Amino acid sequence: MNRKNKIITISQLIIVGAFFIWGIFFRAESNSILPSNVLGMLTKVQTTSNWQNFLWCFSNNLAVLFIIFWLNYWTFGAVGTIWCANSAFTLGALIKFSIISKLWLSVIFMLLELVASVLMMIASMRQKFEKNYKKMLIYFLIIAVTLLVAAILETIVLKNM
Repeated sequence: MNRKNKIITISQLIIVGAFFIWGIFFRAESNSILPSNVLGMLTKVQTTSNWQNFLWCFSNNLAVLFIIFWLNYWTFGAVGTIWCANSAFTLGALIKFSIISKLWLSVIFMLLELVASVLMMIASMRQKFEKNYKKMLIYFLIIAVTLLVAAILETIVLKNM
C-alpha cells in the first residue's frame, strides 16, 4: 500500500473510532434506556424460525456490504466511511444498552459486523488503487466468514429478545 492509501485508511479509521466513542457517550433523551438505533435491530426478525432468521441476517448483511463495496469504490471511500461510522456509533450505543440488559452477545455480533464493514471499506479502497484481484478474494472470504459468525450470534440474540 502506498503512502496515499495509508493516509486515507488511517483517516477513515480515526473517523470510525471517533463515532464509536461518540456512540458510547451519546444520550438520546433524558429517560431513554433503549436507543432508537438498537430498535432497528429488532426489525430483522422475520419469523419464529431460527433457521430463517439466520438466513435473513446473513444474506441481508452480505448483500448490504456488497452494495457498500461498490458505492465506496465509486465515491473514493466516502460511503464506506459513513457506513462504518454509523456502525461504530451503533456499537457504542449498544455497549451501554448491553450493560443494562446483559446481552453481551449483541455487542459481539455488532463488533463482528463492524469489523466486516471496515474490511469491506479497506478492500474497496485497495481495489480502487491497486487492482489486485487475488487479495480481493482473500478479503471476501474473511468478510464472509466474519458475517457468518455474526449471523449465528445475531440469531441467538434475536431468539432471546
